[in-house]
Formats: sequence, C-alpha cells, structure tokens
Amino acid sequence: MVLSKSPEQISAFAHHKIQPALDDACREASSAGEGDKQTFAFTIGCFDLLHRGHRKLFARMREHGNFLVVGVHDDASICKLKNRAPIHDTATRIRNVSEHVDFAYVIGGTDPTPFIARAINEVFARHPHAVSNSVYVRGDDMPRFPARDVVESHMPVVLLPYTQGVSSTLIRKDLLAVNPELERSVVDVSCMSA
Repeated sequence: MVLSKSPEQISAFAHHKIQPALDDACREASSAGEGDKQTFAFTIGCFDLLHRGHRKLFARMREHGNFLVVGVHDDASICKLKNRAPIHDTATRIRNVSEHVDFAYVIGGTDPTPFIARAINEVFARHPHAVSNSVYVRGDDMPRFPARDVVESHMPVVLLPYTQGVSSTLIRKDLLAVNPELERSVVDVSCMSA
C-alpha cells in the first residue's frame, strides 16, 4: 500500500484508513481494562530486515507506553532516503512490525512530518488523555530526526541506546555477499519508480 504525497490525500487516508483502525485498536485496549490509563509511544522507521535491534526497540518502547503506534516508510521513500531499495517490500515490513506493535501505518514520502502530525492529532482528538500520556521514541543514533520539532510540540522525546553489533545494513551486506543477484532483483522492483 503506497500513499499519495498530497496533503488532501494524506488527510483522506488518515481519516478513512488510519483512524478507524487506530480507534479499533484503542477500543481493544480499553476493553482490556486499560482505558484512561493507556499510554502511547510513537516512532517511525524503515524496519527493513527486522532484527533483534528493532525488536529490542519495540520492547523498550513498551517501558514508555502500553500502546505502540509505528510509522513504516514505503519502498519509494526508502529508495530516496537511503539511495537503495529495501530487501523486504512495504507489505512485508508492515506485517513484520505489526507482530510487535499495536498499530502500524505506512509513511508514503521522504518527509514523515504530515504523517506523524496526522497520527498524533488523530490520537489526541479521540483520546484526550493521550496528550499527557504520550512519548516519542527514537534510537540515539539519530537524535536530529525529521519532524522532531512537530513531535516535541506535542510530547517528550526519549532517545534509547542503539543496539550495538546489529543493523539492517550489516545484515544486507551479509545477504548480498552470499547472493549478489538479490540486489539487482530488489532494485528492479522497488527503485525504478522512485
């Protein structure tokens, strides 16, 4: 699922896709007895080749919030941001992330600001207690992340220690050393339209 980059279409997507799913997930948490005690932790990322560092990030996010909202960059934005195609496509990455968080959504552009702002505003509009019960979590390897000003206008930012010795870049390098054809097939599929 790749989203358009126009603000109107972002807004329409957030209203018709993100919000009902987010409301459903919040209702589930409320019916589980969490209600107004619910705390929210937000983050975004690429999450290609999901690894123990990502899983550790999600587990540590749970220390700061019991409801995790995670934005995942689409294939085209990763091609532009990293100048290379992801190994796993958007649908696979969303599926992988969804196994560890309460709500995952697609960021369809290199600037995540409108997507983050919309997700935050929608949560706060429908769940007013979230205003004082939210935090944005990032790895400390990128303290000046895109949209930080927007995020900090709504909630505190917590920088968590980077997990040493593991990264998607290292895993990718090992995969491509064993199977160099993998990169050509991934680039052909993902980055040609970016």
